[in-house]
Amino acid sequence: AANKLQQRVQPQNMALGSSNETGWLDGDNISTVAMAVSRDKAGTVEVKICTLDSAIEPFNLSAFDLLKVDVEGAEVEVLRGATETLKRCK
Repeated sequence: AANKLQQRVQPQNMALGSSNETGWLDGDNISTVAMAVSRDKAGTVEVKICTLDSAIEPFNLSAFDLLKVDVEGAEVEVLRGATETLKRCK
């Protein structure tokens, strides 16, 4: 709002990954999302994990000029969930 981008930016409350599932955000390391099946849930916050493909589907975007991914080491996981999105990126 401070930058007057409300019409161009729509924040989403989710993490991106290679599949749609639930994970746990580590409160001590906010760049780490652990899969629910592989981690003790103590001291963490539940988070929705979505593929990039499913996250952008409701917006009906036909093409992209640029796709920037900055996910602190989880790039491969995000790109695995972006196969259809990548096909539409110039």
